[in-house]
Amino acid sequence: MLTKTGEQTRKLLTLYRTLIRSRLEYGSFIYGSTRKSCLYQLNTVATQALRICIGAFRTSPISSLQIISSEPPLHLRREELAMKYIIKLQANPSNPTYDTIFLHQPSPLFNTKRKAIPPLRISRLSILITFHLSHLSSLQSHHGLLNPLQSSST
Repeated sequence: MLTKTGEQTRKLLTLYRTLIRSRLEYGSFIYGSTRKSCLYQLNTVATQALRICIGAFRTSPISSLQIISSEPPLHLRREELAMKYIIKLQANPSNPTYDTIFLHQPSPLFNTKRKAIPPLRISRLSILITFHLSHLSSLQSHHGLLNPLQSSST
């Protein structure tokens, strides 16, 4: 049974997820590969909101706040959303963005310049290879969407 304080915390966390986190994550698969200094500002907003929701002190470690509130770090959420977007895109070759992400050859600039911010495909390519997701088009159903009940061998 939740106490009055626990109930209030639960409601505040729901408000955080729906109003604040959703705004911070909107389009994150596009801006997720930007400089860390820019992402730090978003992390600060999220951390302050979690502190208010939980009623934690300013000196409370961020990892503790995330554990207590069952909230993953924003960088992991950005990774998750980017991977979901890539998987969804790869399952639908008729999407106008498909060619840009999967067929377009990136400039060699990203191989030579360390400070250049790589596009989505390059920044997530290692994850695609790690999880063997480079050939998801075999998972398409006849509607062009992923069918979770159909295995890749059928």
